[in-house]
Amino acid sequence: MTILPPPVHLARDSADASDETLGVVLHRHATARVPATLALQVVDGALVSSLALFAHAKPWTLLAIAGFCVAMHGVWSIADLRLDDTNAHSAESRSAESRSAESRSAESRWSWRALRVVATVAGLGGVFGFILTLFGFTLGTWIS
Repeated sequence: MTILPPPVHLARDSADASDETLGVVLHRHATARVPATLALQVVDGALVSSLALFAHAKPWTLLAIAGFCVAMHGVWSIADLRLDDTNAHSAESRSAESRSAESRSAESRWSWRALRVVATVAGLGGVFGFILTLFGFTLGTWIS
């Protein structure tokens, strides 16, 4: 059996492995993807969540929450990419733009940051909801 090396965009040095946080790993994942792929991730997660909620079966709740987490990761990744693009654009053209354009750019950066924070909070809430729902299913009636 052959073990394939990780893709080049996900490869990292072993010396930097201890310094990486979840945010760094997610940022690297977001920048390695095409925005259309991230948009598809959002749509797929929302579609899985809505179909699972439409089923109204108790075990499908886990699938609905997992789809929600996938969608929130896609939203976070898109916001992170747009924030990087906005920061790069404002750094390149700071001398060429007027004050009103810089103000609009600052508002845009603030909006993308706010969206990224909302997606983070919602995604973490989804993860905790997934864990608690999984515990509820596995424990069942043992507690009562």
